[in-house]
Amino acid sequence: MRNILLAILSLIIAIAMPSCSNTKTGPPAKSVIVSILPQKYLVDKITGSKVNCEVMIPPGGNHETFEPSPRDIARVAGASAYFTIGALDFEKAWVEKVTAVNPGIKVVNTSNGIMMIEGHVHQGHEADAHVFDPHTWFSPAAVKIQAKEMCDGLCTIFTSDSADFRKNLADFVREADSADSLIKELLRPYKGNSFLIFHPALAYFARDYGLKQESIEFEGKEPSPVHMREIIDMAKANGIKTIFVSKEFDMRHAETIASQLGGRLVTFDPMAYNWTENIISIARLMAGSFEQQPNEQPKQ
Repeated sequence: MRNILLAILSLIIAIAMPSCSNTKTGPPAKSVIVSILPQKYLVDKITGSKVNCEVMIPPGGNHETFEPSPRDIARVAGASAYFTIGALDFEKAWVEKVTAVNPGIKVVNTSNGIMMIEGHVHQGHEADAHVFDPHTWFSPAAVKIQAKEMCDGLCTIFTSDSADFRKNLADFVREADSADSLIKELLRPYKGNSFLIFHPALAYFARDYGLKQESIEFEGKEPSPVHMREIIDMAKANGIKTIFVSKEFDMRHAETIASQLGGRLVTFDPMAYNWTENIISIARLMAGSFEQQPNEQPKQ
């Protein structure tokens, strides 16, 4: 079966590539691949958009359920590097296939060096304490590590541009530090507060800023009536009237809880391209939600 799949992928690659008669002379195009759109922002920042960056998950795609097609895999045939998040389910399943069609590709796990959060469960999977939460890009501290991992990989491949890449990385780190300082100022009055979210995507954000994430989704599944009741009671006890929902998820259960709380839903985009603008936007939405809560939440 594996040989058949590789044969199909090779055929797609052969069809997608231009014929020798149409090949332009000159150096090969610089190309890398990433899993999600926020990573492309980092690559573009580091390289000054001098390196073409392909994104595996298309705009609007759900990183929890995405499965690359053979044509998606074919797109990496000419890429020099694949920068993974390191804990997304589809990455684990498809890195082997990527390296099969492009044996020379450099695979870089950008989460190396990050203190990962354990116990995150996706739909269709059993709870496992050794499953890591993949949502590292919601932490400025983690993103700086990821950007450095990317820069190191890019400098190894495109050595003639390494000085520019290092300079651009330093510029991005200052940008991330500035965003981090702004967010700390916004959320400092609410340290220790709980927030309610449908899918637990903001654990790293919560860890960075001393917040507590409460998830409607339970062990990777839609909430049971008992869990729904517990969540509603917890939210009422803490005066929580805002529910955060990633835009790609079904909002029905969140809407039910919001109606019982007399509250509202706030959607955010985990896949927004401009990482800096997006992380600050989430922080402002969070601060706005806490303004509607009691000054002191009861202890859990």
